[in-house]
Order: sequence, then structure tokens, then C-alpha cells
Amino acid sequence: MKSLKETYDEWRWLTYNQLDKLLIQSMVTGQHPLLIGQKYCDNIHYKNYTEENLKKYEIGDFSVSQNLIESYDKKIYADAKKMTEQHSTYFFGQFYFLRSVFIENCYIDITSFKKRELLQTIKRNIIYYHWWDKLSFQELSNCITDKHFTKSTCKLIPKENLHKYFKNRFRDKTEFANYLLSHFEPREAMINEMNETSRGSVVFDYGWLFQNEFIKSIRIFENECRLEFDEKIVGVFYNENLLFREIKKTFEKKYTVISQGSPEWLGLQRFDIYFPELNIAIEYQGEQHQQPVDFGGKGKKVAFAQFQDNLKRDEEKKVKANQNGCEIIYVYPDYNINQAIRDIKKSIKKKKLSNKASL
Repeated sequence: MKSLKETYDEWRWLTYNQLDKLLIQSMVTGQHPLLIGQKYCDNIHYKNYTEENLKKYEIGDFSVSQNLIESYDKKIYADAKKMTEQHSTYFFGQFYFLRSVFIENCYIDITSFKKRELLQTIKRNIIYYHWWDKLSFQELSNCITDKHFTKSTCKLIPKENLHKYFKNRFRDKTEFANYLLSHFEPREAMINEMNETSRGSVVFDYGWLFQNEFIKSIRIFENECRLEFDEKIVGVFYNENLLFREIKKTFEKKYTVISQGSPEWLGLQRFDIYFPELNIAIEYQGEQHQQPVDFGGKGKKVAFAQFQDNLKRDEEKKVKANQNGCEIIYVYPDYNINQAIRDIKKSIKKKKLSNKASL
């Protein structure tokens, strides 16, 4: 099996020469039909399948010149401009519109990075993948509302109001783009896929590799916008902060809702959200509470040890809560927030009935 670097070198060469792997393989092995006396490149559809390129592929010469890279970029920008004029500004992120700035940076050995550095590198590449670095603030605003926000959000909130909110909230496009990815937290399995040799070149397609995490990060920002305009948030895309804001908005007229609440009996530990009058707590259970998480940083042993520490702290918190009559409601990243609200209301009703019975 090829190493990941060998797979990358081949994919990089094929991409810059705009060649299809299966097609060139069939040509090199003589399995692709060809009229006697003709060359594949004589066909207008196969003009890049020159004798030189066929020979290079056959011997595994995947070197790429700077002139080829510049020529490729020039064509990609021209194709992108043409599509923009004919259709929409927001074709960005299509795998066949990769620029050299992405191609040259998408090969990553995850073992050579610390967690935070690796995450920042991936985010930078996502910005390159989607062309956000080339968009103006207004173009990025249009791209987010037109391509990434749900139709219901744009129906409830006029687009011009959303764009005004973006402009008031962020100093510039860079801050805006970075915030859009601030909740981008790929699962360890996806991180490991980046160096999975059996997958082939698909690991360099960020549209396939990180699509779910990318959408989730956008949805969290979208839900922040919905809350800002007093609209209900949608779906299962939220984080701890959004969860608190939605719960506070729902219950604050009747009860005190505290973020990072810590009753005396909990000691130095804290609950993500706490109702002091009701003695009810909500804990947001991220991936690190469910399995060992190592983003190519300190290794599996350290990740496992940290996971065990998390489990120990969670159990200590649970024991203290049971001893003091506090119910903990656990909320997971894929949990529907409306269901979380219903669970809290159910617990409040149960708590009230219990208090009445004890009088």
C-alpha cells in the first residue's frame, strides 16, 4: 500500500495536470481504446493526456514545476470568474476549483502538530478551500446567508438586517471568517482520517472530510443570530453558550438561571447551568466526556488518562448531586435543544410535586 505522502504526490500531480486517475491508468495499461496512428491528446477531450504525461505516470515521476502551478492557478481563476458571471458567486468549495494555496497545504502529518496548532492549520485550509480569503466582507456575508444559512432563518430575518448585524459585530472579514469556524471541532475519527492511507486521495477533499463539522459551526453562528433577533434556534446545532442562552431565555422570568453555578456542597466543581431555587443542574457532555480525544497532540495514552479524569470528576459530581437531592440533566452535542427544554420542564414539574408531597 502507498504511503500517504506517495498518495499526496500522485494526487497533486494529477490535479495540477487536470488528469483523471482511472482514465490515465487505463491509457497507460492500453485498456482505453485508441485508433491506430492516433494519440490520446489528439482528442480535444484528452488534450492533457500527452505522451509525456503518460510516460511520467507510468514511471511515477510526479514532480511539478512552478510554471505548471502558475498556469493551473491562472486557469482555475478564469474558470471561477466565468462561472461567477454565468451562475452565482457562491460556487466556492467545489473540489474541482481547488487553488494551489490549498493543494500545497492540505497534506498534513497530524503527529507533528499539537492539538491547537493542528486545528488552526485545518481551519486555515478550510478558508482556502471555500475561497473565503478572496471574498470581500459583503461577498462573505452574501455567501453565508445565501448558501449556508437555512431558508427559514432568511425568511424570518431580512437578509439586510443579518448583514447589518454581521457588520456591527465584526471589525473585518478576517475576524468574521475566523468566528464562523470558532465552533469547528472535528471528531478524533475525522482527524485520524486525514492520515488514513486506505482512503486514498479523498482525504484531501475537505468538503467530504469535514463537511458535518463545518456545517455545525455555521449552524451555531446561525442560531446565535436567531437568538439576537428573538427567534427560536433550530436543529441540534448549538454549544454550551447557546444552550445557556436558550434555557435562560425560556426560564428566567420564573427562576434564577446561573452559568457555571456552584452550590456550597459542590466544592470547587461547577455545573454548566444551575437552577438554585430548584436545585436542578444541566451538564453539557461534549465528546471528551464520552471517549478519549486526541487531536494528534499528546498521544492516545495521555488522551485516555484525561478521559479517565473526566469520568472521575463527572462521577464525583453525580455522587454529590445525589447526596444533596440535585437532579442532573445531561445534554449531548447531537441532542435536540427543544427536547432539552421539555426535559427541564418535566424535571421542574416533578420537583414541585415532590416538594408539595413533603409538606
